[in-house]
Amino acid sequence: MTVIRPPDLPAKPNKTFFTNWVKGAFTQTPGIGAIERARAGTKIDGTTMEGRTYQQILDASRKQGFSFEPNSYNYLMDKIQEDRQAANEQRMADYEKAQADRQAELEEKYNEQLKQLQISQQTMQQNAARSGAMGSLQIAGAAQDRRSGGTQGFKRRKLQINPVTSNALSSNATSTNILNV
Repeated sequence: MTVIRPPDLPAKPNKTFFTNWVKGAFTQTPGIGAIERARAGTKIDGTTMEGRTYQQILDASRKQGFSFEPNSYNYLMDKIQEDRQAANEQRMADYEKAQADRQAELEEKYNEQLKQLQISQQTMQQNAARSGAMGSLQIAGAAQDRRSGGTQGFKRRKLQINPVTSNALSSNATSTNILNV
């Protein structure tokens, strides 16, 4: 004889969740205590393992085919909502921090550019102020009182060659037997 299950009842649950977290195994529906034990990672036999998130607990119930007591289910859903809200708040805080860091970086860059602009404007103003000034260089003929100005330093002087050097420079220097080392 074939037993037909009503469509609203889940299939026979996988024993994993029950053997780890539910006291009384299949004799009762998992409650808040089972949810919190699964969250903390404390098995019913006292050993510990990695805890589960509330979303993982809900996913296990769907995958393994069991349901929670109505109040436990509401508790679980509230905890999932709190986790999501906390995750959203953390994401928003991270975003705001990144935004503040970027704003500070832009302000620093702006201040550096402003400083460079001020330096360039000062340089331009100083150059403009100097552009109308006349140079003090004066080139004039040689003066009698030997001032440092004028063209006196550029006058050609008398060629001064001593006799030994002049013999070496003459064209008949090749006919002598003197070795010039």
